[in-house]
Amino acid sequence: MDSINFYPVLGLPIGCLGLYAWYVETYTDTPLAQFWRAYNKANAPRRVNEIFIPLLMLGMISGALLPFSIKIALPQHIQSVIAGSILFFYMLSIVFLLPIPIPHIVDQQWQWHKRHGFIDENGKIITSTPHQTNTQTYPIGQQTLTIKTSMELSETWRALDLNNPNSPLIPHLPHTSTTLNDPKNSLFIAVGTPERTTGFRPNLIITMDPTGQNPIPLEDVIPRWLTIEVVPFPIHSPDATMSSGIYIDNHQSYTAIQWTWTQRIAEHNIRVYATLTSTTTHLNHIAEDLPDMISSLEITQ
Repeated sequence: MDSINFYPVLGLPIGCLGLYAWYVETYTDTPLAQFWRAYNKANAPRRVNEIFIPLLMLGMISGALLPFSIKIALPQHIQSVIAGSILFFYMLSIVFLLPIPIPHIVDQQWQWHKRHGFIDENGKIITSTPHQTNTQTYPIGQQTLTIKTSMELSETWRALDLNNPNSPLIPHLPHTSTTLNDPKNSLFIAVGTPERTTGFRPNLIITMDPTGQNPIPLEDVIPRWLTIEVVPFPIHSPDATMSSGIYIDNHQSYTAIQWTWTQRIAEHNIRVYATLTSTTTHLNHIAEDLPDMISSLEITQ
């Protein structure tokens, strides 16, 4: 087999396969894509994975097409364009190895955050904050107290900036649960990645009742509520409980889990509510994150 025939036979399928692998890795979240991202992250620099490899594959595809264009006698200007594209792709791949900004369209990190709604109004990535602290001022009794609320968040959760009413992370709640976890008076709000089919974000909202009253049963605030369990949950105080159940809103099934306990702040007993809302089908995807997040919650003056 001569060299003119040999290169297209190998170059074209290798180039197409490599370009397909790069596409899957950059723009999808399939198990294969997640494996490739983890493998490449551990074995090659970011710029090589995101820019050098796809440009190299494009150059290889052009190099494979050039002998075909000559063999079937395509017009000279088309052959020149194909030949020029080979040099263009290879030179561009070298240029982007320099420390210049990576375009968003090929930036795997940016594309991942875009798919999961973690891009702010300025087009910047809302980065993961493992330990997030919010500081808010609230009237409690005759005092106005500054309360700090902090929580450890997993990689796929983000804390909401409570002072930014235009944040893209503001949770869209089922209308039947707005009396349960009103974001307007919250100590802390965290949201997870949206469910693929509905786009609904699981959310964890921390609120308080400064009167320190007994917890309000979920069936009293959510229409058509079905309780699954109410059990003691040994965190933060001896009277802590965990309630869980499901309800239907606009033909969609939601699961709510609420942890509640009494906490002493500045000589006042306040009742704290930590309420998770998720579509029922998505709950298993976030279940492992919840115990550590709730256990890490700290509310101090």
